[in-house]
Amino acid sequence: MSEGLQYSRCVMRGKISPSTARSTENIKSEETGQRLIDLAWVAGIIDGEGHLRYTTSPAIVVESVSKSMVDKCCEIANGSVHEVSRKTSTGKTVYRWQISGTKAKNLCRELMPYLSTKKFQANILEAIMNYPAKSDMRKTLKDMLNGQREILN
Repeated sequence: MSEGLQYSRCVMRGKISPSTARSTENIKSEETGQRLIDLAWVAGIIDGEGHLRYTTSPAIVVESVSKSMVDKCCEIANGSVHEVSRKTSTGKTVYRWQISGTKAKNLCRELMPYLSTKKFQANILEAIMNYPAKSDMRKTLKDMLNGQREILN
């Protein structure tokens, strides 16, 4: 018998079944109380449809033609949703979810383990906050973040 099958029998002896296994769906963040599965979902949306920026304060932005998607981001992570004045090339309405300021900084920290393509942007955004507002380092990091946004989007 192959090792894979022996392993499978071993797992079966543990009597773990879908009805007795502990669900991870309702595990919540100690910091915000949000379900981790929801935070991971928002991180995936940001990775695919969003960007992180810093003008006068940190911000996380997602734009999409799916109003239900941006509404769900808002429901999970707060912020605001509004219609963007521009339309797509096919005439569809674009919606924007945005969270900024301290809320964006805190959300960024919560999402960090789940981000993939935007993790570098998130690290820069977090680093910006460690330097005084008028410092050269903050300006350099802001320029770097805006440059990354143009490359990745």
